[in-house]
Amino acid sequence: MRITVQLSEGALHRYSKDLSVSEVKDQKIPLLLRYKADRTGSWLLELNRNGKTSRPKIGDWPLVSAAGARKQLEGLLLAVAQNETAKLTAFFNIAELSQWYVEREQRNASISKKYKTTSLSLVTKHILPRLGAFSVGKLDKGLVDEHLVQSMMEEGYKPSTIRQVYAQLKRILQQGADSAVIQSTALAGVPFKNFHKSKIKPKAGALRPYQLRDVIDQIKQAERQPRLFTLCLLCFGTRKTETSLIEYTWFDTSENPRLILPTRVTKTDDELVIPCSEFVMREVALFRKEQGGNCRYLFANARGESVGESTTDSWVKSVSGGKWSAHDLRKLATDCWIEAGVDYLVVQRLLNHALRGVDQAYMHSHLESRKREALEQWHNKIERLINSDTIPTRNNFEKWL
Repeated sequence: MRITVQLSEGALHRYSKDLSVSEVKDQKIPLLLRYKADRTGSWLLELNRNGKTSRPKIGDWPLVSAAGARKQLEGLLLAVAQNETAKLTAFFNIAELSQWYVEREQRNASISKKYKTTSLSLVTKHILPRLGAFSVGKLDKGLVDEHLVQSMMEEGYKPSTIRQVYAQLKRILQQGADSAVIQSTALAGVPFKNFHKSKIKPKAGALRPYQLRDVIDQIKQAERQPRLFTLCLLCFGTRKTETSLIEYTWFDTSENPRLILPTRVTKTDDELVIPCSEFVMREVALFRKEQGGNCRYLFANARGESVGESTTDSWVKSVSGGKWSAHDLRKLATDCWIEAGVDYLVVQRLLNHALRGVDQAYMHSHLESRKREALEQWHNKIERLINSDTIPTRNNFEKWL
């Protein structure tokens, strides 16, 4: 049975409970809802052209509400008039779609807290203020260029930051298309270089290899936890979050000790195997003894949980005096490896960068022993500097006088 009323969510929910009602038609506009067996529904356009009636499906209910369908009717009729496909979107504007994306992401237990925080910040600080009011269906390269890219450039944001925001916008739109809550996105296949032609250079590190002795001196003078944390960053070349989550059970304490970071904590989702020297294992063992030997995490708070980002940031700042960051230590380690002649592919795997093709074959036959050789030499150098009483040469011009 068909019912003709003014379409509203209340009416649709009410008639969904009456199994004798199969369709609900709006009394003034060509919108029609046809109930399915599970009493959800399909949105149809009821069109009469040349004496023939057609009812193309345009969306699903309750994914698209009655109010949402009415809002989009004008655009749907225009698409039909131009012989284009007419489809409803679950979200009328970028603000609604972004909110859906963020809520979906926050519920995903497999995504790290840090990633969720960064994602939310990109949406609330940049995407919503600049693009939130625009219709999803009308968003195109021109609007993005004018209201996002150029707007952020005028406000002094770096191209690398703008690229990060643009990547987030594309993720939101692509997820919407993949989940069928919007039609395909006009930005699919549009790289950031279409908006910014100049190559974006990576940020230069604050430290150079000749400053290693100075950094070691700062680490030597630090409190116990900041000392070991910054020492691990330098010895392993790992990222801040990866390092803060290290568990004692990840150490293989056999004849050739290793630290194995599982995929769930690495940025690249690849397991990272780090050969450990006698020096590193001794530092970890001494620290564990001071902890009491009952902690799960190498870097634990008073509750026995892994420390958070604010804590690790404060540790690094207390050691560096704000002059360098955790990532600068990773870059410093990389530069020192390269300066010492470590093979390029070995460096890439120490940094947990992906290898492909011929590089993978190399990895299986040679890499592990070369990684251990490189890190043992690196750790030995760090140990010598830690045990040295030589005063660091910070811009020492006296020897030239």
